[in-house]
Amino acid sequence: YVVTCMDESLFTLAGNHGMPAAIFRGGSGEEASAGPGVVTTRWKYFRMDPRAFMTMGILKVRFFLAFLRAGFDILCADLDVLWLRDPRPWVTGQVATSALISFADIVVSTDVTSDAAENDRASWGLAQELNTGMLLLRSSPGAAVVCEAWVDRMKQEMVSIEKLPKNMLQWWSNDQTFFNEVHMRATLDGFANPKATDAARRERAAEHLRSIDRRPARTAALDAALKRLGDMIAAGPAKAGELEDVRGLQFRSRIGCDGQHHSFAIGTFPYELFASG
Repeated sequence: YVVTCMDESLFTLAGNHGMPAAIFRGGSGEEASAGPGVVTTRWKYFRMDPRAFMTMGILKVRFFLAFLRAGFDILCADLDVLWLRDPRPWVTGQVATSALISFADIVVSTDVTSDAAENDRASWGLAQELNTGMLLLRSSPGAAVVCEAWVDRMKQEMVSIEKLPKNMLQWWSNDQTFFNEVHMRATLDGFANPKATDAARRERAAEHLRSIDRRPARTAALDAALKRLGDMIAAGPAKAGELEDVRGLQFRSRIGCDGQHHSFAIGTFPYELFASG
């Protein structure tokens, strides 16, 4: 694990306790023009300081991009998240119902508060507020293009924030708002569906999922998971309940910084276990 630090004090504290930590310092080229590498504010609790809080959001996602570009998958937890048990069985697909989300570009917690959204008909909460306090990102072009758009949108918001009175407090502008905006404005691929009875729709989804990580072991695990889904579908009513419990995915696309369309698969963590607060 690593603690990503927004100021020198936390970076020093982490070092004193022997905790792996990272901070942005100086740099050149793109990093030098990306903005400040630390959060500064006169408030000890800066949630209501729009400049500081948006700077924090931009820094958070810049950290994501740095690790993604270095080839790391990321499971991020905000500081107000407490892990009561190991989340990795859901991240790796060891839990049967997480067989698909473990292969997605992005998996996020939600602000869902009832079972009404926990099914394919309700898109597993993807049509509701997504909560970025718990977020899984794969080192893939799809995850990177979402993070790039997320940073760009927050930087755009900073232009408006800089016009606010210096002593103004507000709570409504935050990084999570713009993650939701980036997600919802991405083009939905309504055809790709790994749980569809139509083999062509399943294959379209499979093609994207295979492209995320082409390592032989990962591909073999994905093919095995897709075969189990195919067997459930073929079994009809006898396996309908088991199939229904497997968390589904959405497939969307955005234009990246390179001018090309990049697809991404996104899913959600189960709200009862990954509670959003």
